[in-house]
Amino acid sequence: MSSPSILSCLACAAPIVPVHPMVNYVHCGTCFRVFRHEDGQLQDGSPCTIIFQHTERMQVGVKGKWQNQHFTVIGRCRLYLNESVFNYWTIVFEDQSLAWLAEGYGLYFIVPDVTRATILRPGLYDELQHAETGDKITFPGEKDQAYILEQIQSCHKTEMDGQAFFPDIDYAYTVFEAANTKGHSKTAFAYKKDQRVFLYDLLPARPEELALSGLREAVASKKEFVCGVCDANIQVKNYPYAQSCICDSCGTGYYLEGTDYKNSHQKFPQNRIMDLPINIGGTGNFNGTMYIVHGYAEKQEKNIYKARWREYYLLQPNSRYAVLSEFDGHWIFVQEASDAPVLTNPDIAGFDYKDKTFTKYNRYQYTLINASGAFPHNILDNQETMCYEYVHPPQVWIYEKDRNDGIRWFIGEHIEASSVKKAFGLTKQLPYKKGLGAVTPLPTDHISGQSLFTCTIVGFLFLLLLHLGIGAGKTNQVLVPFQTIPMADTSDVVSVTFDNLVLNKSSSNVNVFVAANVQNSWFELSGSLINKNNGNEYSFSQGVEYYAGVEDGESWSEGSKSENFHVASIPSGNYILQLQGTREHSIWNNNNNTNEFQVEVKYDVGEASNILWALGFMLIWPIGMALLIRYNNERRRNNSAF
Repeated sequence: MSSPSILSCLACAAPIVPVHPMVNYVHCGTCFRVFRHEDGQLQDGSPCTIIFQHTERMQVGVKGKWQNQHFTVIGRCRLYLNESVFNYWTIVFEDQSLAWLAEGYGLYFIVPDVTRATILRPGLYDELQHAETGDKITFPGEKDQAYILEQIQSCHKTEMDGQAFFPDIDYAYTVFEAANTKGHSKTAFAYKKDQRVFLYDLLPARPEELALSGLREAVASKKEFVCGVCDANIQVKNYPYAQSCICDSCGTGYYLEGTDYKNSHQKFPQNRIMDLPINIGGTGNFNGTMYIVHGYAEKQEKNIYKARWREYYLLQPNSRYAVLSEFDGHWIFVQEASDAPVLTNPDIAGFDYKDKTFTKYNRYQYTLINASGAFPHNILDNQETMCYEYVHPPQVWIYEKDRNDGIRWFIGEHIEASSVKKAFGLTKQLPYKKGLGAVTPLPTDHISGQSLFTCTIVGFLFLLLLHLGIGAGKTNQVLVPFQTIPMADTSDVVSVTFDNLVLNKSSSNVNVFVAANVQNSWFELSGSLINKNNGNEYSFSQGVEYYAGVEDGESWSEGSKSENFHVASIPSGNYILQLQGTREHSIWNNNNNTNEFQVEVKYDVGEASNILWALGFMLIWPIGMALLIRYNNERRRNNSAF
């Protein structure tokens, strides 16, 4: 790049040196006049004013990095919008291209190649002027991608610092922001005078990935004015980013319009503020970051539930706000997000975001019941704000749509009351917990129906394979072959003995099959396995019974004529098997039952009942877990409209 030219101030002739040929707004360091710079010439008449009070951490000269390119901050334009103040810092990269680092309230965006904006003519201007927040819009060249308008902000005032590039400051303009479901965002500057629209890409950025250096210590900026109701002196901290405030003396609410605070004609009872567990002006440390309590608000849903909750507005030194929200003793730490979901319809049942499924939990409008301190938006004008909450414990996404503030997304996370007390060093008793919080974490939160089903199937297959593996090692040795044992007509009992039964495993089972042709009677087989070496005896018995008949023209039956059972855990050794069969004599003969029974004895066989018992016990866990998940979901949804 060639050496910068030296220009003379049109008012006082002091030298002005543009730091980049494409900056189009510069100011005189002597008389502080702002001039438009174009083609190496200065033009007078810009309504932009100079920023004299430098309180933010960001400043001219800060260096950073974006997508492997280093940049330097050379100036900014500070825009006063509907309910916010936002900075567009002009940055110059190593390749001498200009971009913006859009920054405000701790949020950061990169707008690349600002000197190469897509400039569009009246057609798009007319469409934007008639659009409302939440409407779909398509931009030229991207017909297949519908964008959702999330912000429509009129600029009331523009200030500058250093040297900057900006489309135009001289005329009234409106700033639009839009995003699509593919994660692309746009910002547009629409000018009323010539109906031009400057369209740019808008890329969310995190402070840590910008690697900013050369930041200064933040200074507690403030604005003082006299309350028009009680003549008390009001000090608003973090001006001009604080968009509304409450008089500590009489409770009158004020909102920022331009550069002055206007009376909203709303009053709030300040005597109740004295009983808060967290005081305004107090400091708290969350995860190593210090916050100052700047404001307090109590809100109530505008529905039949009339749920009330309390919010503490916290401020970091870099003007990043957070809200500590408490409802029924449950606390959530909330911050506005630059990289957020995009919904074409907020009334959907839920959405997936970064591998998490968030389900709709609540939808409401609210009324401001009480307030004190200062706030980053006009808290006095949110009567028509529509709010949606989507939960994936311990997190919640909060969608707010407001006629003046547009669509904003906030990400919240559950925080324990003990952590709140520790952060602020509190000794007061915090509100007691009632029920289960919307995002209070539970062990069942991360177990879905699909995962529970999958785990059950995997467990079933594991047990089945284990059973098959164990069964493959069984010998199924026949100790007593299948045979029929007769019974004399004169006796109801018969005994039989089998000798020299060798069991060679350290421990295994003996399977006994018994069958008898019983009819409306019973038969019982009892027996003993006697170890010939040590005399240990293992006894068993098993009955067989079968009954049938006709009642009221319907046939019925119960029981079985055969049974198959196991005698478990028989040690190795040489055994004698003694069997004794007993029948119900009179009924046996009266019904012409065969006077015999059948037996078969095997050793070391697979036990099918084992797998059935194992599966039965295994099902206790998924069934119990499913019931617990349902119970916890019902508890969590007690305060939900859905």
